[in-house]
Amino acid sequence: MRLVRNAFTRLSTKLLLLFLLLAIIPPTVVGYLAYDNGRRTIERMTLNHLDSTSRLREAASERWIAGNETVLESLASRRHVAELVAVLASNDQADPEYRAAHDAILQDHLGPALEEEGHFLELAIIRAQDGVIVVSSDESLEGKYRESEPFFVEGKARTYVGKVSYSLSEGGAVMHVSTPIHDERGEVIGVLAGRADPAGLTEIMRAAAGVSASEDAYLVNTSRFFVTEPRFGEGFALKKAIHTKGAEACLEQGDGMGLYDDYRGVPVLGTYRWLPERELCILTELDQAEAFAPIVALRNATFAAGVVVVLCAASWA
Repeated sequence: MRLVRNAFTRLSTKLLLLFLLLAIIPPTVVGYLAYDNGRRTIERMTLNHLDSTSRLREAASERWIAGNETVLESLASRRHVAELVAVLASNDQADPEYRAAHDAILQDHLGPALEEEGHFLELAIIRAQDGVIVVSSDESLEGKYRESEPFFVEGKARTYVGKVSYSLSEGGAVMHVSTPIHDERGEVIGVLAGRADPAGLTEIMRAAAGVSASEDAYLVNTSRFFVTEPRFGEGFALKKAIHTKGAEACLEQGDGMGLYDDYRGVPVLGTYRWLPERELCILTELDQAEAFAPIVALRNATFAAGVVVVLCAASWA
């Protein structure tokens, strides 16, 4: 009788173990496969979304730059401006006619353009023959020479857009745009130069980030410095360098996407694009914790359900 009881006990134990295995293994395998597939799907969709928003930001940046070019070209092509600059180019500073032309340019053209357009921090006219600033919305700069600056040298021949750089003389980030001013014979008599506000680029980078708690986008130059302010940093532009996997890959003049740690050391999904004409990288990133939150919640719920099934089976047995 005891032998029968022992055999029955062993059989019950085996059946219980078999039941528990059947209750645990299939749901675990199915749950893992569902989690892995869901994670891969979210990763792919998120990276595609980030790539799309990067392209939109790139296009918006180019429109912003093109808008600055258009403002200067329109201003430089005004006949009255050319006539006044001709006076400045051919008269002595002490001449009353020179002063009248100076004031007219400032009050009738440069001042209104600054107020109406809002793209520039400063506008100036540089005399072609010697590179001296003859009129500026910042009068402290008048009389200074810019004969060796690229925006003057290049600006005599064509509309020029410079790189965003740090200027000791300006005390901050600058981006110069310039274009030639011609007299009635087509001769270059001056260069109209504008100091664009790089904060406009930061606004573009942050424009679509409000829909997410962690989406970030920023520009990086070839010296590995931030050009625009990242979402989770302040005072980074042209003062703080970045050495993330995404930035390094992009600065090799490549485009791509992947998972890596960002400038904060936080794991992100990120895309990066090389902008050859501007020699800049645009990076768009989203925290992995935010991106994968839905599938992690599903995994945790599945695990909790599995535990409940096992406990119920064990208690029933």
